[in-house]
Amino acid sequence: MSDQPEHAVSTEEEEQLRRHGVEILWPCTQELLGFAGSENLAMAVPSVHALGQIADERTVDKLLSLLENDDLAEEAVVALSKISHPRIEERLLTLLSSSVPKVTAACAGVLWRFANRQVVDKLAPLVKAPHAPVRRAAIESMGHMGLSDALPHLFEALSTGDEETIIASLKALKSVKVSEDDQLIPKLSSLYESIDNPKIRATVVQAFTSIAGADMLSLAKKALRDSNPRVRANAVELIGAMPIPEKLKAVLLKPLIQEGENNRVLGNVAIALAKSELNTSIQILSKLLNSEEKWERASAVYAARFLQSDRVTQWLTTQFTSESDPDVLRNIIESLSYMPSPEVTGCFLRALAHENPLIRIGAAKSLGRLGEHMGEEHRLKLLDRENDPGVISEVVSALGRIADSSRIQVLARFLQHMDLRVQANTIEALAAIGTVEIIPIVEPFLNSSDKRVNANAAVACWNCGSLQVVDDLAKMLKSPNLKQRSSAMYAIGELGVSLKNLKNVRKYLLLISALREDLKRQQGKPQPPPPAPTPVQAPVAVAPPGSQVPAQPREDKAPPEPRPAAPAGPPSFPLTVLEELNALIGSGQLDEALAAGESALAGQPGNPYILFSIAEVHRRKGDVARACEAFERLHQVDREFINSHLLLAALHNRAQEIPQSLAEYFLALKVQLELVMGQIGIGMALLKEKRSSEASLLLKGLVGQFAIDSRLHFKAGKEYLRNRQPEIGLDHLAKAYLTTPTQPDVLLKLGIALLELGRFDEAARVVGRLRELVG
Repeated sequence: MSDQPEHAVSTEEEEQLRRHGVEILWPCTQELLGFAGSENLAMAVPSVHALGQIADERTVDKLLSLLENDDLAEEAVVALSKISHPRIEERLLTLLSSSVPKVTAACAGVLWRFANRQVVDKLAPLVKAPHAPVRRAAIESMGHMGLSDALPHLFEALSTGDEETIIASLKALKSVKVSEDDQLIPKLSSLYESIDNPKIRATVVQAFTSIAGADMLSLAKKALRDSNPRVRANAVELIGAMPIPEKLKAVLLKPLIQEGENNRVLGNVAIALAKSELNTSIQILSKLLNSEEKWERASAVYAARFLQSDRVTQWLTTQFTSESDPDVLRNIIESLSYMPSPEVTGCFLRALAHENPLIRIGAAKSLGRLGEHMGEEHRLKLLDRENDPGVISEVVSALGRIADSSRIQVLARFLQHMDLRVQANTIEALAAIGTVEIIPIVEPFLNSSDKRVNANAAVACWNCGSLQVVDDLAKMLKSPNLKQRSSAMYAIGELGVSLKNLKNVRKYLLLISALREDLKRQQGKPQPPPPAPTPVQAPVAVAPPGSQVPAQPREDKAPPEPRPAAPAGPPSFPLTVLEELNALIGSGQLDEALAAGESALAGQPGNPYILFSIAEVHRRKGDVARACEAFERLHQVDREFINSHLLLAALHNRAQEIPQSLAEYFLALKVQLELVMGQIGIGMALLKEKRSSEASLLLKGLVGQFAIDSRLHFKAGKEYLRNRQPEIGLDHLAKAYLTTPTQPDVLLKLGIALLELGRFDEAARVVGRLRELVG
């Protein structure tokens, strides 16, 4: 449940937002429809797949027409099954009688999505179809539906005598709702007694495990004496799951603890007895662990994860230090990942330095599963020294599960890795952090020719609310490069998938906010009537004749607290004058532009817009002195125009007036920060009014322009030190130390600050720590 109720998405709104997202994807969908009819299967197949992911009802006719195409029918069936439309179920049911087995199998395999008795009845004859894929698809689909109507047909499949069909039916039966009147137990017991195939017998016992009633005890006892170890192992699982006294379980299972018994059987016995006889279980596993046969040791450490005991945890961590076989070590790491504790974390950290890359990968995965922040620094060190791409990929993924925005830059450097797996995993890790800061970092990878890299970048931007990524993908679909088109198709399909999961507010908050705001804009909220004509008008975009007016930044709602105007009122925006001046400047008539500007200024003294135009004319004429004078006059009435400061800085620099140039650059930066602070004020006011969706979009825009630097305290501390202000420098370096206590450059500057402030003992300790780290 969300901590912020205003973000909650009702079922009605979820569907509304999904439809709006589908509408945004429509330009891409239209391109995909064109590719879907192509004779080039390399383009047609991925486009049909993407159409299914988007699930736009407007594509149904095209997909239905592809059912007649033998090369695309299977893909079209799968795509259609993901779209909610009344014609689809009927058409797929008709296709069950197709003369093409692969088409029949494809239809049977997806019809479980339309779970009802009619579908079951249509699938029923196929359990005895001559083609194995058709039989398997029909049986599995009936199992997925879980309807009791399927029971007679699944029982019928048990009598076919075909191993694959019987096993598929047994697995399907585990998902079907049954009652006491369905005679499931007698039928399965009869099958067990009548068949010699050990694989089928084992599957029968396994099917009983999902029911595990006490009335199956008789069959379980027989299965314990079966000559096949797989059947015996499944029988042990069945008894372990039964609602019978623990003492009875021990009586039945202890006779299996003998020399020569199969390792899987013994492992299952240890698991089944763990609740009532933990010592016996540990003795079983200990004996297996001392075996020279590595698979017996591997079975022991696999079973250990189900015992959940401090003794077992200690036992496994100790075994890790003495075990040499990589397969057993991987099982140890996997089992320990279910037993979070400081000892386990220490074991994983040691495993990060193992010589076998598969062990390092396993340790990184397990640390990620545990969400262990205490291992974060160790994984960062591993990344610094690691060369194996597989290990780097897993470590980056593990960091993505626990990292916050302070690690964005650390992870981002792996986007430059040559291995595409590393790039793709890095983008996923950045996306998992889930802040708008990642957008400018991952956007360049929209041009990757690798499907997974490209799709991950597109999904990351889309999920962060950057709906414009659709425009980039639409352009890629028109690229002459086959790989780019293919990557775009895959990426667009992934965007479609995200639209089906909008209930997951924590993951898709920014996407939901962006869709909400864009939907409001599309719905055309009524705008207030324009104000009566006055000499004071709001700035408007001006375009040359014959060109299009650029789109204005959209604002669905006015800021809650508009910035108060200056007492004298804002300056007049003389559009007609500026149009004339711009035309003269654009045509090179600078003297005429200057005369017109001075004349207009006489009528509107101190107008900043006219002053800027006059200064710009002087600048273009190369009259530095007069341009500087004009810009200074402008700054007397308006100091919030960044470009005027930047142009004046460049003029001072050209005249070798370096201090004045630097001063103007600082003033430009000051104006930028003040403008950002004004927008931050708007954002905080939006949050106060519980308008979080709009606030999140504002934040996205700000961070897209000004990335938040997690190392800013360190950089500021260095500057204060360099400028002989160690007290302030220490404050910032201490904050940097809190988040990166093992970063050598932080420790070095922190030690210097302490030394300059006369705190010699502390400085010595910091330097000692630095020596330990760098050697």
